[in-house]
Amino acid sequence: MTVAHVYTVAFQGIEAREVDVQVHIGDSGGGQFNVVGLTKPSTGEMVAEFLPGARIIRAFNTSSYANFAREAGRPAPRMGIPVAASDAATLAIGVRLVNEIGFDAVPVGGGLRGSAKFELRGPANGLHTAAQLKTIMGN
Repeated sequence: MTVAHVYTVAFQGIEAREVDVQVHIGDSGGGQFNVVGLTKPSTGEMVAEFLPGARIIRAFNTSSYANFAREAGRPAPRMGIPVAASDAATLAIGVRLVNEIGFDAVPVGGGLRGSAKFELRGPANGLHTAAQLKTIMGN
C-alpha cells in the first residue's frame, strides 16, 4: 500500500486555504483509495470543518470529467447529478447550476452529511439518470 499526500486549495470567498489530504492507495490494481483520518461521515463535512462558515456545495463527484463533458446537455433521459449542500439556500444554487448546464439535479437532504450517499466509489458512482439515483440513494 502506498501512502501519498494530495495538496490542493479550497476557496472561502476570495481567500484560498490550503488543504492537505493524506490517502492510502491500494495495491489491488483497481485504483481504489481510502482517505485517512476522516473524522466525519462524509467528505463534505470534512471540508466544512476546514472552512467554518463557508457555503459548500457537493456535486459532480460521481463520475469522470470525460463523462460529464460527453453527457452535458443531451436529450432526456439526462445524466443525474446528486447535489448536497451546507444549507437549503446553497442547495438551491447547486440544483439550479446542475440543471442549467444540462444535467438533472437530484437534491440530497441532510445537509453535507447527505453527501455520504454519493461518495467516490459508492453505489451512486457512474452514469445514472435522476430516477436511478433516487432509487440507489433511497431518496
